[in-house]
Amino acid sequence: MAKPEWFRRRGWFALILGTIIAAAVPAGIAGAEVWTDQSDYAPGSVVTIHGGNDSAGAPGYVPGQMVDVAVSGPNGWTSSCSATVGDDESDSWSCQVTLDSDPAVAVGDYSYTATSTDADGNPISESGTFTDVSNVFSANISGDNSAFAGAANAKTYTANPQFTGNCGTSPTVANIGYVWSVTAGTASFSSTTVQNPSVTFSSLGTVTLRVDATITSGGSCTNSTAFVTKNVSVTSTTLTQTLTPSSITYGESTDISGSLVELDGSGSPDATGLAGKPIAVTSNTGAGCTGTATLMASATTLGGGSTPPKGNWPDVSPFAIAYTPSAAGTEYIKADYDGTGNNAPSSDCDTLTIGKADTTTEATPSASSITYGESLTVDYEVYSDHGISGNTATGTASVVKDSGPSGGNLNCTATSTSVSQAQSDADGSGGAKDGFDVTSDSNHQFSCLPDKAGSYTFHVHFADTDGNYNGSDDSPGSSVLVPTQVQVCKAAPAIAADWLHAHGIKAGTKTDVNIVSLIVGERADAKRARFPTYSYTHTSLNSLVGPGALLGPCDTGYVGSVVARTDYWSQHKLPK
Repeated sequence: MAKPEWFRRRGWFALILGTIIAAAVPAGIAGAEVWTDQSDYAPGSVVTIHGGNDSAGAPGYVPGQMVDVAVSGPNGWTSSCSATVGDDESDSWSCQVTLDSDPAVAVGDYSYTATSTDADGNPISESGTFTDVSNVFSANISGDNSAFAGAANAKTYTANPQFTGNCGTSPTVANIGYVWSVTAGTASFSSTTVQNPSVTFSSLGTVTLRVDATITSGGSCTNSTAFVTKNVSVTSTTLTQTLTPSSITYGESTDISGSLVELDGSGSPDATGLAGKPIAVTSNTGAGCTGTATLMASATTLGGGSTPPKGNWPDVSPFAIAYTPSAAGTEYIKADYDGTGNNAPSSDCDTLTIGKADTTTEATPSASSITYGESLTVDYEVYSDHGISGNTATGTASVVKDSGPSGGNLNCTATSTSVSQAQSDADGSGGAKDGFDVTSDSNHQFSCLPDKAGSYTFHVHFADTDGNYNGSDDSPGSSVLVPTQVQVCKAAPAIAADWLHAHGIKAGTKTDVNIVSLIVGERADAKRARFPTYSYTHTSLNSLVGPGALLGPCDTGYVGSVVARTDYWSQHKLPK
């Protein structure tokens, strides 16, 4: 294509200008149609890529046309930039790319290719190279790649300056400043401006530490800055506790055991656990294991073996801590690992429910049948198959009427008596009275005087006051009770002996049935006034005609007073 008139007129000037430019550009790129502002760069530098036509108009960049530049470097690094061809004497253009700031990525050889089209639509492609090898100041971070969360597990990391290429004499530590930060996860530093801070991790997973190191003076690296990162896999520990069972009765024990394991970054336990670590087990007064803590036991995790696995606690057979609470109620049991060594602390809290133990109360009346006007003595026994040595069972006992004749009362004194008995260790697996057993004596028994004839049932109720046994709410039936029935009879009538004789009743000749029929059927009629009266008590009648035949239940047809004379049959021999 012919050159335009303006180009022909400017030809000699352009040739002279091209010569001047060629002399001005860095060595090695003079006369090139693409070039960079430097042949070598430091990591993180901005690289400016230039292009344009030479004095002959090659390669043919057209003003206003786009130029695309693709850049590739070491370690798979790539970048690109674009520019518009300018309308100047050389139809020049330029664009920029920024190198990676990490020397581990940036240091190496680079190449780039610029593409466009000429005025006829033909492709233009030009290439060039540059390097990142000289005057390199960098750093690395030394320290563990894994750590545990928690203040007890702080670890030290150190920034180590690196000098490569043509950096010259290494600057002294005094000429380097450090700034630490966290770019992923959570951690804190003992100081963010020292070379080797102590780092405390507070999140699991991957935590990325970054240090920016800046040279203030020294060699060819003066006023250069580098930063480096380090990924740390942060783990934690999980302590588990098991109460077997978690609900017991006063006097019983629970077995406490557990395990201590490490967690990886995903929160999954590892396979080995932690061995030989101290575990403290406490009983706490508040929910969630708050409030006052009382040390119950100290344990150590297993150091090896597969049964039970390494990390389980306690480490001695039977591999459980037997704990017997001293009172009924609720306790909050906490197992705690304080993070001794390079492991994070952890704990577990479980609720232990201690129910009240049952008691049994038995009443013993002095008689099963009394005559109206007589009194009844009631003794009792209270016992339980649960108890703890050193504790005392306390409470009160009282007689409770369950049923009786309308308006009738037992009228027992005292109203209640005190119960106090030392306990023995018992968990319910032995005898019924192993926990405690108390029997009333003459100072603690009841004397009852029923005020109406009839049939009564009653029981003795034990009301616990120490809080460890059922019945403390004084509700009937809260103890195991044995009701007792007493028969109160009306007084038996006097029977006329001559009247019996007149009716042909002779000693030893009549059956019990005859006598029952005679006494019950005919009773003491008007004839009793005409004959001498020889009376006998209900006791002798019972002996004569058999228990219950006359007096149980009482014959409500009888009237009269209680007699206490000598038995007629033993004092008078009737003629045969």
